[in-house]
Amino acid sequence: MGISLKAFLFQSDRKTRASRPVEIRFCGGLSRDASLLIALPIDAGEAVLSLRAMDSLTRYFRGEKAVVGDSSLGELFSYTRLDIEFCPLQDLPSFLKERKFDLFWDLNRPPSPIWKYITGSEFKIRIGSDPDRYPDYNVITEVDPGRPGGEYQEEALRMLLIPINPFVLRVSEDLRRKTWDKLLYKGHDSDRVLVFLDVADPRNYSLVKHYLLGFFKGSVTFLVMRVSRRTSEEIDIGGFEFGERLAALSLSDLYVGEGGFYSGLAAQLKIPQMYIPGSKLSLPAGTHFVYFEPDEEGFSRDFKELLSS
Repeated sequence: MGISLKAFLFQSDRKTRASRPVEIRFCGGLSRDASLLIALPIDAGEAVLSLRAMDSLTRYFRGEKAVVGDSSLGELFSYTRLDIEFCPLQDLPSFLKERKFDLFWDLNRPPSPIWKYITGSEFKIRIGSDPDRYPDYNVITEVDPGRPGGEYQEEALRMLLIPINPFVLRVSEDLRRKTWDKLLYKGHDSDRVLVFLDVADPRNYSLVKHYLLGFFKGSVTFLVMRVSRRTSEEIDIGGFEFGERLAALSLSDLYVGEGGFYSGLAAQLKIPQMYIPGSKLSLPAGTHFVYFEPDEEGFSRDFKELLSS
């Protein structure tokens, strides 16, 4: 039995030569033997949240597969050893000159910047979520834009009858133990709260540090990356291997950030999160987080509840 959802096949009207969407009754016509190139979301945080959708696609299709995404994701793919080839976005033009795929699936929300890379390409089927980008995409999945990261991409798969497989980002206990010992060696104390501080703006960085030092009465260790002048309560993990940074995040009591790559990882690992107001977020439903608004009534209460969740 077919399924009729908001999945549109764009066709050309021969009389007017205009392009118009035609709603189709989709009956699972995507060949599982097709070769596939997947474009992850440009936003690195949302790309991390889309790993389950990506993994579901790679399990469904049996042909040759590759994935393209922001270069910052390269370390993650090397660490997780996902059974798929990774191509940094900047290398995509040369990559497409050497490789051919039957199907292209863009997991970006509209407007996606990926279309310009596939213009004139030889993909038989080009799937995306932006109805304004015909004929660059010839199959459009119209998903509720209010859906959070990960869920948005998975709904597009469901529309085309792709089953969603379970996927959990894991950190081995052995690596967690070794990383914990390394943090203790670097100056952490097990009695202190461990905070992964992923804030680039110097002013926000100072404000968050000052607040948390007072809130925890100085009993806190901040995990930071490549600070110019490290203080006694900070441990610079910028030189750690990626797996160690991921393990350090999984050991943290709190993640503080502005959105982005480690934000997505923190959500995957279900770490309590606090964000700078104005951060670009696309977090899964049920994510525990607060905005850093210490002057707002009720913030301290909400923050305490977050830490106890």
